[in-house]
Amino acid sequence: MQASVLIIDDNPTESALFDEAKSECGAQFASTASTDAGSAIVALRGSSATAWPDIVLLDINMPRFNGWDFLLLRLRDERLRQLPIFMHSSSAHEPHILRAFGLGADGYLVKPTSWDDSLALVAALDRYLTHGEPMRQELHATHVSLAPWLERQHAAWKRWIMHRTLIGNSRLAIARSLDALGQRGAET
Repeated sequence: MQASVLIIDDNPTESALFDEAKSECGAQFASTASTDAGSAIVALRGSSATAWPDIVLLDINMPRFNGWDFLLLRLRDERLRQLPIFMHSSSAHEPHILRAFGLGADGYLVKPTSWDDSLALVAALDRYLTHGEPMRQELHATHVSLAPWLERQHAAWKRWIMHRTLIGNSRLAIARSLDALGQRGAET
């Protein structure tokens, strides 16, 4: 059975470019596209898991029913949680990446900005889909692996939160001291 990818993106140009890159690379997987996440999730729910694509590339920003909505519904649907979802967005914004993983995305791919990057992405997906698990690390290393970055960001955010808390506590202590001094001054 031929491996397949479902691209859910409201911009049909994205899937057309993906198909061009797939042709140029000689990729062996099939791809289909949906411009509406709501219709895609209804179709997936109505089909057997054996008919599902091997990977879904899901855009975030779409009208009516966006990528976040899709992930939220997937979290509530035990069957759909089995479906590998890779966010495929032009956003490299940290909160988007963290939110995607928090909502159960299996990966996060920033849309390629050059033709060479498009070819590299499609080639990595092809190797992953045709050779299975051994290529998963390559795909992650090439485009998806955010674990070290996320760990650094998490540590930085913890330091920032601690710093902000200390500043807040210091300001609160200073304010209380000033209030106390003000009250003492009023008493004398």
